[in-house]
Amino acid sequence: MSLIKRLGCSRVCVVAALPHEFRSADCYTGIGKLNAAINLSGYIKTHRPSLVINVGSCGSRNNELKNKVVRVSQFVEWDKELIKGFEAPMVLEENNTLNLPYQKVVCGTGDRFFNEDVYYHEFFLQDRRSADIDCDIFDMHIFDMEAYALAKTCQVNDIQFLSLKYVSDSGCIDQWEESLPKIHLIFEEVLINILESV
Repeated sequence: MSLIKRLGCSRVCVVAALPHEFRSADCYTGIGKLNAAINLSGYIKTHRPSLVINVGSCGSRNNELKNKVVRVSQFVEWDKELIKGFEAPMVLEENNTLNLPYQKVVCGTGDRFFNEDVYYHEFFLQDRRSADIDCDIFDMHIFDMEAYALAKTCQVNDIQFLSLKYVSDSGCIDQWEESLPKIHLIFEEVLINILESV
């Protein structure tokens, strides 16, 4: 049974990419932006929640964030091509009224697992920075594969959205796998505290 049903919060949806990361979600999207948008859209059409809470893991090159739960305040598509004369990726702002104690971060979402090789080839060998975008790629604190699409889906449907991420790794798949057993327990405690006050 989902955590939401156990607590009786019928207008809230907890969404995660995979059961590996949180076993008590209401909606699992699968990996990647397209899967995230399609599957959350389907859930919204059927259940029409007033608040969507996204939980999951992420990577970061900032060692000070490792093993912490952070709150995403801005969402950017880091892998969207920046071509002169075309619209630059839009920075989405978080949309909710919750007062929470977690550090606010900028999340870059892309359809590739973000690691050191991707960072070097995409951002140092090619100048991906653009004066047309409000958020510089080098200022992104964390990286994931779904959050931007989830935020955009909620924006289009006029639904409040909160994204909480556990920084599990620095772009290393082994670190991510090692973190999986504790991510569910961490988010269950975090969500119980939040949902009891909603």
